[in-house]
Amino acid sequence: MSGIQDRFRAIVSGKGKGVATSAIRALLGLTSRGYSVAIAVRNRLYDLQIMPCHRFEIPVISVGNITAGGTGKTPLVAWLFGQLIEVLHIDPGCIAILTRGYRSGGNSDEPLLLKHSCEGGLVIVDPDRIRGAMTARAKGARILILDDGFQHRRLARDLDILTIDATCPFGYERILPAGLLREPVGSIKRAQAAVITRMDQVQQQQLEDINRRLKAIRPDLIICYARHTPTCIITRDGRSARPDLIACKRIAAFCGIGNPDAFFQTLQGLGAIVVAKLAFADHHRFTARDIAYIQAKAYATGAQMIVTTTKNWLALDPAWFDTDLTVGHLEVRLEITSGEGQLIQVLEAATKGKA
Repeated sequence: MSGIQDRFRAIVSGKGKGVATSAIRALLGLTSRGYSVAIAVRNRLYDLQIMPCHRFEIPVISVGNITAGGTGKTPLVAWLFGQLIEVLHIDPGCIAILTRGYRSGGNSDEPLLLKHSCEGGLVIVDPDRIRGAMTARAKGARILILDDGFQHRRLARDLDILTIDATCPFGYERILPAGLLREPVGSIKRAQAAVITRMDQVQQQQLEDINRRLKAIRPDLIICYARHTPTCIITRDGRSARPDLIACKRIAAFCGIGNPDAFFQTLQGLGAIVVAKLAFADHHRFTARDIAYIQAKAYATGAQMIVTTTKNWLALDPAWFDTDLTVGHLEVRLEITSGEGQLIQVLEAATKGKA
């Protein structure tokens, strides 16, 4: 449940107090040093071309981040997929999304969500990105979108796009496990574009600070702003309703994603009264026992509805619910509010002549 995740964030963010917390933070800091050295050496070897990069004759678009946790990579992949079809007129069957999967491969939540969000595209699940790219090419792919690809430098790319969560943009400034950074902030210089997600959940001054920090690292970086826009609620019987269906209703919300607070905040932004917030670990494999627990919490708190994310809904069995409460999932899409034109231009430039 959310306890371990909450405690970890309290420790690495510096919000947690006490002797034990300080001791754990110090221990994580020592561990982080070794990891930082390993990352620095690895990146340097790639920069010097001592470690090889495999380049394909078709365009490779990478979507990634520099922090652990949910930053909006999958919604951005879906947005890029749509732009390639609508603006660049690429056949969806010629676009392949490469993902490593998680634990259960193609049956894990992220590949299922990618298949749901990128209908008609090829979703290739393989932890070996080179092998995945070869498989995609053999199946007729003309463009590769590399999901969570920023750190996977073995596969050369024509465009690197970062997603940066405005609510925690720089991972508490420390490398894992002492913070949430997967590599140093300076690595942002390898990207050509950055999409600042959840821009509607922070103040304007915070957005300006993030912008200045990014421009200091790479002055020519294309910076876009985006929010996760709710589109509808899909109930377990398959009916679609406007997202404001939950307005003024008592909601029991559950999820297993990298940034659960952002999901709960989205529900509250729709006017929901969230009476139960049940956060499981990212990529949690839900069971019938979990659903029974969630239902019990919903009844105990007087909830009128149970709501989760599309990502989690796709990875569970709706038959596990045994309740007269309305149960559904919130569909969202990435809406780029600023910089969309520039991002489409750089996308077109990266694919021109190769696709």
